Amino acid sequence: SGATTPASAGSITTTFARDLVIFGVADQTPNTFGAPPGTWNALATVSSNATVQDVWYQVVASTGTFAPGVTETHHNWDAAVAAFRAR
Repeated sequence: SGATTPASAGSITTTFARDLVIFGVADQTPNTFGAPPGTWNALATVSSNATVQDVWYQVVASTGTFAPGVTETHHNWDAAVAAFRAR
């Protein structure tokens, strides 16, 4: 979690090509998130009267370390990044 922009979740290292990497960030409303740099695909934004959450994913072409981050406007965010082995 954090109180300044950008919102990030640290880094994760994949161990297999074609791993699925997911990055999500949530914050209080109103808030606007930027997009993480690179080839991330966005899922639909989820929001309520108090919070907003955006999630992005990618299937990586090779192993590597990923440290996504996004700009945000409210400065009270929580974020997570995870990798899953694709079968």
